[in-house]
Amino acid sequence: MNLKKKRLTMVEKLKNIKLKDLGKNKSLIAFICCMLISIVSISISSYAQSGFGLIDVQVIGFTGLDGENLVAKVYRPLTATETNKAPGILAIHGFNNDKDVYRPSAIELARAGFVVLCIDQNGHGFSDGSFEENWDNFGNSSYFAAWIHLKSLPYVDTDNLGAMGHSMGSLEIFFYFPYIISDCDAMVLETFSPGYYYHPTLNAGLSNYTLWKNVLHIWAEKEEFQLRSTTTLPDWIALGLGAIDAMYGLSGTANFDTTYNLTAGGWTDGSMRRHALIPTTHPGLTANPKAIAEKVAWFLQALQGKSEAEAWVIANPAGQVWIYSEAFGLIATLFLIMSILPLGVLLMRIKFFKDVNQPIPEKVIIQKKSTWWIFAAITAGVGAVTFLTFTYWLPQGFARLSGATSIIQQALTPLFNIGITSTIAIWLLVATGIGAVLFTIWYVITWLKKRKDISFYDMGVSYATKADKEGLSFGKRIVKSANPKILGKTILIALILFAWMYLWVFIADVFLKVSFRGIWSLLTTFTVARFIRFWVYLIPTLLFFLVIGGVLMLGEMRMKEKDSGIKTQAVWWFKVTIAILGGLVVIILMQYVPMWFGRAPFFNISGVPGLENFAQHYPLMELLLMLFIPLFAVLIFVMIFFYRKTGKIYLGAIICSFIAVWISVISSCMYI
Repeated sequence: MNLKKKRLTMVEKLKNIKLKDLGKNKSLIAFICCMLISIVSISISSYAQSGFGLIDVQVIGFTGLDGENLVAKVYRPLTATETNKAPGILAIHGFNNDKDVYRPSAIELARAGFVVLCIDQNGHGFSDGSFEENWDNFGNSSYFAAWIHLKSLPYVDTDNLGAMGHSMGSLEIFFYFPYIISDCDAMVLETFSPGYYYHPTLNAGLSNYTLWKNVLHIWAEKEEFQLRSTTTLPDWIALGLGAIDAMYGLSGTANFDTTYNLTAGGWTDGSMRRHALIPTTHPGLTANPKAIAEKVAWFLQALQGKSEAEAWVIANPAGQVWIYSEAFGLIATLFLIMSILPLGVLLMRIKFFKDVNQPIPEKVIIQKKSTWWIFAAITAGVGAVTFLTFTYWLPQGFARLSGATSIIQQALTPLFNIGITSTIAIWLLVATGIGAVLFTIWYVITWLKKRKDISFYDMGVSYATKADKEGLSFGKRIVKSANPKILGKTILIALILFAWMYLWVFIADVFLKVSFRGIWSLLTTFTVARFIRFWVYLIPTLLFFLVIGGVLMLGEMRMKEKDSGIKTQAVWWFKVTIAILGGLVVIILMQYVPMWFGRAPFFNISGVPGLENFAQHYPLMELLLMLFIPLFAVLIFVMIFFYRKTGKIYLGAIICSFIAVWISVISSCMYI
């Protein structure tokens, strides 16, 4: 009876809700809008991944030759069946990528009638193992097991098989396939100069590709991993053309078309060769319409017997649909992250969480705009200098730390074995340490000058003002300042927001076979090993957001409120972003602007004492900035928003650390 009364009461309450009243709840409307946009966008991304209903996409698992669990994604055109088999293609991603980096090519190839198997190599994505295991274990690596699995699929025509690889994947095809795989009928080597594959001191097969059947080589006009500061782009192209001349005994550029492409040989004996120069960068090859069209046209001719004219009609870049999957995946990711802002506000309206919503401290510490900009320039400079100084030490993690003792390696590697993420962790720790020292110096100088007391309440750190702590013992003052009750609720809100995002990522992974991504890997589900490392790498990242993003930016350097909340959020976001990321923006501009004027990247240095390691590994880090800068710009927005809602640095710092480490841990490869 009581239950029936409760149900009636709930119905009556729902009937009494008016749309006009709902319209006043801006946070609820914003939350609903963000989630609708995110859900619709990720659904479109999934539908586009299926070629708008023409492709069956499945995530599969199989066992590697060493017994490890491997994961791949299969793109099967619906026309491919056991009675109507289709040619099969294995796609091998590069270092620090995963199976979805080849999603654009896989979509277009599947639309053209090919079954495409995109693998997560050992130590990458969802596959077990490590980078060393995949790279050093000749003949037993994940790509070899994937080749065997591709041929076992009942709808694959095993008489017509091909393989394509980008960056590290192209090297695995070039150097290993001839010795362990004999039934590959066509190959695509993607990236690096023709001269990179040319070895005149080795046998003729390695010199002119005759050990391989029907090879397409796609190289980037702006190849970060080989250009040096002393080389112009015309020099770079000339070196590549010279290598092609040497391979085939050609003379002069008359053998090439006006875009420096060369096609020679014949299909029947497997001697067909093509070198295609694409106006893009190293990572740009996997998401470039011209490069994708080259692959589709090549495999259509090699494996389906199409004429060149027929192949290019089908491969036409103007008809490609992969961009919808990537673009809407990115939109879905952005609005999923944005949904936690109104959701956080709605949670703080619940009685249990209401005390998390604290007022912003009234005192603004730095009054002069000129002083603020000086401090901002110092912060930006520290970020840039420490990035240039420390990120090249560990591009591949602690396991490869040059000069380290085996004890250090053994102690650190089991926990810190995600290469690029280890590099970022060290950089964030160093930058945070320097920021803490500079803050301490400023605080001491301020105290010595006998200015007005600057409390940690004013910094957004303490929950208690000076008056709140008067007459209390030292221990009680600490408890009053930390306020474990409110801080605990703050952490709980952050965990709820994190769980909310993870729920939708899980749903997309399981039911839509798609992750929240756009060109780069962004949000996807964890493996057990990566989830464990998530909590390890969370520590340095959280310190960074608490000290640099919190105490410095929103405490010491907090700005005055503007005449509206929207204006305050916009101005603070713009200025804090400049302070934290400005130095990194300068670095990436210094690296790439020379390319606009026909020069090599600025930091690709050769022959400079002490910078050899830097020159060798820096392209990895400059590419990372392409993801790092926009990601942290979004997180800075989130951090400021939650500071203005809670008056404290904690909620924004915690949830931003969760997101940053989540993306970093799932997108980097593992060592050991």
